[in-house]
Amino acid sequence: MRVSVDAFVPSPGFGGFISYIGGLCTALAARDDIELDILLPTDQPVPEFVDLPSSARIHRLELPADAEQRPGVLWTDHVLPAALDEVAPEVHLGPAFMLPPGHERPQVVTLHDDMFERFPQFYGETTRAYSREQTLRALSVADGVLAVSEATRRDAIERWAPHAPVVVTPLAPRLVGEPGTRPPAGAPPSYLLNVGGSHRRKRLDHLIEAFSRAATELAIPQEVHLVLVGVEDDEHVREWRAASPIPERILLTGRIPDRELPTWYRHCELFVYPSEYEGFGLGPLEAMASGAPVLTYRNSALAEVLGDAAEYARPGVDELREGLASLLGDEPKRLQMRAQGLARASGFRWERTAEATVAGLRTAIASFSGSPR
Repeated sequence: MRVSVDAFVPSPGFGGFISYIGGLCTALAARDDIELDILLPTDQPVPEFVDLPSSARIHRLELPADAEQRPGVLWTDHVLPAALDEVAPEVHLGPAFMLPPGHERPQVVTLHDDMFERFPQFYGETTRAYSREQTLRALSVADGVLAVSEATRRDAIERWAPHAPVVVTPLAPRLVGEPGTRPPAGAPPSYLLNVGGSHRRKRLDHLIEAFSRAATELAIPQEVHLVLVGVEDDEHVREWRAASPIPERILLTGRIPDRELPTWYRHCELFVYPSEYEGFGLGPLEAMASGAPVLTYRNSALAEVLGDAAEYARPGVDELREGLASLLGDEPKRLQMRAQGLARASGFRWERTAEATVAGLRTAIASFSGSPR
């Protein structure tokens, strides 16, 4: 089966899409029953953790500059259709909500969440309108829909009622390296860790306040710091840190290369992820895969993915503070969680993602009629 994959990513900040596209393409290209064509702009790098065999074909396509249109519209509406006519795949996959118009070939779209509708307060109206338009257009032409979790599948059916069948294709950790035996360079001697960006639903405000209160009210040891990765340029996070009574114990870093992350995960005392909503929850699963104990909120897909291997706090600063203090004071519990997390994460493999994806692609091919909908 010849499959084309749209690998366009609007910016490096869309790390979840990059992880998904890279992991899935690597697993698809390794299969004997798949001929893979990857379509991406000339100036967009291939994810650093992707390991593609020589049989995978990468097509570099020129994205014209047009100040009046979003790059995603130019890519999807103008660049992709011509490229697909030339490549002529048996089925096309849009792994990030978008599909080109037309009915010349079977198409499948992946849905990751309904974030822009669920949290309108965190998005400008222009962004919401664009996201809604692209998602609804993709669902209108899709012959198959992939959802990254059962929670996302339920949300998608409830919100958009897609006409095509929705198949769950869980993600997997990026295997970007083995955790080192030495702590990472620049890390405090003891630290809590958060990796996942500064989107408001991630509730880094909760985390900073909970850590600050736990440190001042519940006597967390002086050497314990809080490390927030990839957020040093976010003005909101800087303001929350400045308001803390212990800003010197809160470290804001830029992006850490993928190959270095396993070491940061493995050597943290606790990976803390107080997100209000996740379509899948790749960040805490990756932390588990490198041996980090995880504390998070029980909502959306998080409990589905992490299961009993994580500890859950009720949403709120007080509850998160208590959870931090309790786990930091219980090293045997954290050691147990490390083992449970490694076992849980081992069940999520990109080969499994690829298997479910191929099944969804074959279903789309079988149901394709070619007539407009």
